[in-house]
Amino acid sequence: DPNIHGNHRYCIGVDVASGEIKQPSGDSDKSAAVVLDIDDGCRTVATFYSNSLTEEPFAEIVELLGKYYCSRNGDPAFIIVESAGYGAHTIIHLRSNYDNAWLYRRTDFLSDRKRSKQIGWKTSISSRPILLGDLKSSIGSSDVIIHDRELQRELQELSYNKRGKVEGMKHDDIVFALGLAIQGVKAYPMSMSKNTSGLKPLIDRTGDDSIDPVTGY
Repeated sequence: DPNIHGNHRYCIGVDVASGEIKQPSGDSDKSAAVVLDIDDGCRTVATFYSNSLTEEPFAEIVELLGKYYCSRNGDPAFIIVESAGYGAHTIIHLRSNYDNAWLYRRTDFLSDRKRSKQIGWKTSISSRPILLGDLKSSIGSSDVIIHDRELQRELQELSYNKRGKVEGMKHDDIVFALGLAIQGVKAYPMSMSKNTSGLKPLIDRTGDDSIDPVTGY
């Protein structure tokens, strides 16, 4: 029922792991999704993470989250997926089962329209500092409101060296999903939205020029 969420807009950041528990302790990378309510102070209204789900069931959960967190007029959540590695499967699933207008498309190639149609965020040498810098700024200025304890724990472990690079983190999967969600808020389709007072849309930035030959992302 779209009326459950009023006319609020939502953004979901998605970081995908393999779903294979490679360490005896069971302490392996997680697939994570973080849902932000743009119109309630970028509050985290839902988080999901698992180190045992494989790509397909996780992609289905992301799809369901996006369709559940829709506005009164039926607009689904805006989803931004890390496209590298295991994220390609989630993107392929969403491209076939989700309104593509509500999937983040890379904005680092605005001069090349074909490439600007690529779905998903691709972390590169140039885009990673943008994501982490915006994450640090948003947390420091309280532009996002965090409720999930595991996400809070990961954020407490987040530290930067003198060059501004993250160091000392054992796992940062949920933090990275939050960082993606923040990028999604900034890139939210303005033609479909009200203006936000805090985070603003991204401007054109130069990124990695490589493209996956299989997925095209």
